[in-house]
Amino acid sequence: MNPRTPWKDGVLLMVCNLFVAIGNYAFQGLIGRKLSLPEYGYANAAAGTVLLLSLPVMATSNALIHYVARFRASGRRAELHGLVSSIRKWLGFILGGGFLLALLLIRPLTDYCGFPRTSLVAVMMINTAAVLGTAFVTALCTGMGWYARIGLIAVSAVIVKLVSMSIFAATAPVAESAIAAAAVSTLVYAIILFWRKDFSGPREKIHPWNRDFGMFVLAALASAFGSYGFTQSDVLIAQRNFAPEALAHYCAAGVFSRAMLGLTGPLLMVFFATRSAREKYHSGVRPYAILVGLYLLAMAGGGIVITVFRGLLTRSIFGHAEASAAALTGRFALLMFVIGTIEVLGNWALASRWFKVVYAQLAMSILYVSLGLCFGNNPVNLLSVLLGAGIAAFLIVLAACRLNFAHLKTRGAVTLPNPSLEPVVSSP
Repeated sequence: MNPRTPWKDGVLLMVCNLFVAIGNYAFQGLIGRKLSLPEYGYANAAAGTVLLLSLPVMATSNALIHYVARFRASGRRAELHGLVSSIRKWLGFILGGGFLLALLLIRPLTDYCGFPRTSLVAVMMINTAAVLGTAFVTALCTGMGWYARIGLIAVSAVIVKLVSMSIFAATAPVAESAIAAAAVSTLVYAIILFWRKDFSGPREKIHPWNRDFGMFVLAALASAFGSYGFTQSDVLIAQRNFAPEALAHYCAAGVFSRAMLGLTGPLLMVFFATRSAREKYHSGVRPYAILVGLYLLAMAGGGIVITVFRGLLTRSIFGHAEASAAALTGRFALLMFVIGTIEVLGNWALASRWFKVVYAQLAMSILYVSLGLCFGNNPVNLLSVLLGAGIAAFLIVLAACRLNFAHLKTRGAVTLPNPSLEPVVSSP
């Protein structure tokens, strides 16, 4: 384990993420000024779609974090190195398959999501492929406990994104420029190649895709889709249901509230890795309590600041007052706080291998999205419906966690299930 305590790792990464959040805020201000209102809305909707398309790889990366953290903590170095080597090879196959899938999805996505040009969807697909590599690097650094490294990479990437957008927007002030700038910024993650010796060495030749790993990946996939449903799906709902200007106002209001999740996300990242590395259910609650307490405190403080300064913040994006966007900001902040509490439960359940709770979270997210699609015909209605659905989802997932914990206590369970990559095939 790291010499620092988990909460210190979380704070370190959150400080780095503060600079990332400022950079992303500057990026929104840049595209808000360089692009027209409709193009600004298209750019944010396209970014949300990229996240959706990359969810399967994000799920696999959560499995990688879980196994790397557990193997590292238990000293199983040969399995750790074998896992990283195997996943790196599979990443190439996934990347190739992703390009083929992209060719099939370009036209359907253009029509279904209402994007104005096929070229925008094509750039989205390129960005999606680039995100695959960043997911692998982020997962590896998180599992290995390299929080300072991943923080510095993220800060560098957002700087590259800002510079790239300034260059692209000067010649093509359209949504494609924003998505292309995001794709270029992912090249920074190639710095992982300079640390290859840190995760290479004597290893056992293993095939990670056994039943145990497959079950965790399936649960991680459910968790990723559930998390996306709660945190990002509203952008696609708005893309389908709102006029272009209403979409732009809605996306601008969401910039600051989603920044609450982005800024505090490192605390959850460390929380998940710490929980994954522990082998006992009752391994001391203090590290978790501090991390969760800091997370909720930062979320609440961010929501208050955003609500108080909503007029100034929305003005900073467009360069002029947008009362419609400012009016939505307070509601958005409250919704994101509720979603943040669901994210805590989901991370705990996945790291603890409470798969039934994870699937309950996915079911609640499906209901959440369905209600938004049916009743979110304008920004105010959408936020009201999603807030009610979010509160209900939190209570149900919390109840599922309590029932699962009570069941394990009755059975006398003490240790977490031990992840295995058997069968392990010895190197020839």
